[in-house]
Amino acid sequence: MQKFDHVLLASDFDNTLVYTQSALDNGTDIPPMCPRNREALDYFIQNGGLFAISTGRALPAFMDYAKDVPMSAPCVIANGAAIYDFRANEYLYTAFLGKAIYDHMAEVLARFPTLAFEVYHDDCRIHAMNPNRYIRNHEHLTRSPVQVVERFADIDLPIIKILFEEDFPVLDAVRTFILSRPWGREYELIYSNEHLLELTAAGATKGGMILRLASLLGVARKDIYCIGDHKNDIPMLEVSAVPFAPANAIPAVHEFGARIVSHCSDGAVADVMSPAPVDEKFKAFGFFVQVIDGHDFEALEAAFAAAKAEKGRPSAILLKTTKGKGVSFMENNVGWHGKAPNDAEYEQGMAELTAALKELEGETV
Repeated sequence: MQKFDHVLLASDFDNTLVYTQSALDNGTDIPPMCPRNREALDYFIQNGGLFAISTGRALPAFMDYAKDVPMSAPCVIANGAAIYDFRANEYLYTAFLGKAIYDHMAEVLARFPTLAFEVYHDDCRIHAMNPNRYIRNHEHLTRSPVQVVERFADIDLPIIKILFEEDFPVLDAVRTFILSRPWGREYELIYSNEHLLELTAAGATKGGMILRLASLLGVARKDIYCIGDHKNDIPMLEVSAVPFAPANAIPAVHEFGARIVSHCSDGAVADVMSPAPVDEKFKAFGFFVQVIDGHDFEALEAAFAAAKAEKGRPSAILLKTTKGKGVSFMENNVGWHGKAPNDAEYEQGMAELTAALKELEGETV
């Protein structure tokens, strides 16, 4: 039995595992993964953990990056429209758009004839209509060139998702229009960026697909942990035992109540696996937590009494202590961690501790 057996950790990619916002805004190169994240993920996986990416990116937009990400589980892609195993290079589950999308997009384009969007398929093709600067910037970010078409009817099935790319007021109008149509409930519409609006089949969300992935892997709901930074991540944060978000997450994620860790660039995913802050993590699991001075016997007695009196939930008492307390040459000296004293050091240490005990008992040394 390893430390992280049957524990699933799912992370968003853009601006959660890797900070890509500057690349999207300025056309610069995407930086490498933070070393802290890589070290933490290697440790997690080596100790039995199941790590999966859960991204809004479809297959062609993530394929080039997947080889550089340490993963030990299949991934959720296309904003929850599929589960893909990059090790086996195969889909394990899909929720693609049906033939009705042609009639529905005809209505959308009749209302918004210059609407810019990308259409993703189950392979590595991306079609686009009315390409604008957002599509070109996104094309740079994904490293996947688009094939421009003049008519939606020229785009073939299967379609995994549609990505609308416009200024926010236009996207908001498109979203409102689709939801106002009788067929609007057949789709999920969620923002992955203020200039990106994702359309997937109804029920195809990161949260729903994370639960399906956990079921495939035999992971219990209580052992699912997720971290993400944007609105499209909230559905998976809702199914997480403890929801996490990087400090750079949008306000809506902060307001959702996710536990905020460091900025994406500083190793947010590594923070999820860190034991610190221990008291807050115990609280997140419903513990009654007390943090006390571990050398204060009155505080210890009071903490034990309070824990005994607390009903209906488990208790955790965290002791703040000093390594080697009471022995002058050992105190706060990490070199003594796991090291045995020689005979002379033993005699000196015991003498100091005996003197301290007598003082506590009110005796004269």
